[in-house]
Amino acid sequence: MNWSVYAPLIFMPLIGGFIGWVTNMIAIRLLFRPYVPISFLGFSVQGVIPKRRAEMAHQIGSIVAEQLLSWEDLFTKFDKNKFYQDLTVQAAEAVETRVLEKIPSIVPHTFAKNIAHAIGDMVVKEAPKFIADMEGNIKDKLTNEIDIAAIITEKINGFDMAYLERLTLELAHKELRTLEVLGGVLGAIIGLFQAGLLFLF
Repeated sequence: MNWSVYAPLIFMPLIGGFIGWVTNMIAIRLLFRPYVPISFLGFSVQGVIPKRRAEMAHQIGSIVAEQLLSWEDLFTKFDKNKFYQDLTVQAAEAVETRVLEKIPSIVPHTFAKNIAHAIGDMVVKEAPKFIADMEGNIKDKLTNEIDIAAIITEKINGFDMAYLERLTLELAHKELRTLEVLGGVLGAIIGLFQAGLLFLF
């Protein structure tokens, strides 16, 4: 058997598979590295994600704030009735305590306690109406002053790039490994195809 004839059918797929695997592995690493721009032969080289982090962070922040976690969504999930009830009770208790502290000690304790309790009952009755009237203002204030998109953007931009790379590689380990293997498989198929052409022609 003339091995020189059949050698390309063996080695070219192996070499093609190796090149395809290494190429995809390097491409995945180049998503993050280098972290900072490096000049090379007049060109500036930097990882795709570090280079476009600010833009990506802004886009992610906008998507989350507009489509995933808007203030309207938060208000819908918020149990305002229970919150208002708890707030009313706490306010009444705080008012009663402050009233008892301010009433002169010369006033009999039982009488002072009745006064404080009466004022506390008044708070319990009037607070829900007051809170309901303030609800629109509270929503507007939260919506206008707390920018969810800006907070998320700031958080993403503040991530250490090495940590972000490690987190991404850990979370998508199987998928990225599959990409590397697919690169090797495709490279082997191309190498086999080329070897077949050499063998035939």
